[in-house]
Amino acid sequence: FPSHDSEDGETIEEGGLREAIEETNLKIESIVDMISLGLVYEFTDTRNRKVHEESFLLIFDGRWEIKIDPHEHQSFKWIQFEEINRDIVKHESNFECLKKSQAILKHWGG
Repeated sequence: FPSHDSEDGETIEEGGLREAIEETNLKIESIVDMISLGLVYEFTDTRNRKVHEESFLLIFDGRWEIKIDPHEHQSFKWIQFEEINRDIVKHESNFECLKKSQAILKHWGG
């Protein structure tokens, strides 16, 4: 997940975790690990704001009932690990995050 909306006093990691919880209904007790992907993006968003975005991989213990914030997202989709490909996301940076996450999970899972 990308993190770019930190509030005063929050680290980028804390802001990213807060955003994941707020935007998906993720339960903090389900989180097993949080790994920085080392991917950083700078861009201007659709509201002409400068954005600094860092990406993290959250590992959690199973699925949860996703309730997305309709002001932030239009939809979501669970996919199988083997289904990751360029066509499932809109932005190249999102695909880069998925590919790096896939590589980490292959190594992490043994």
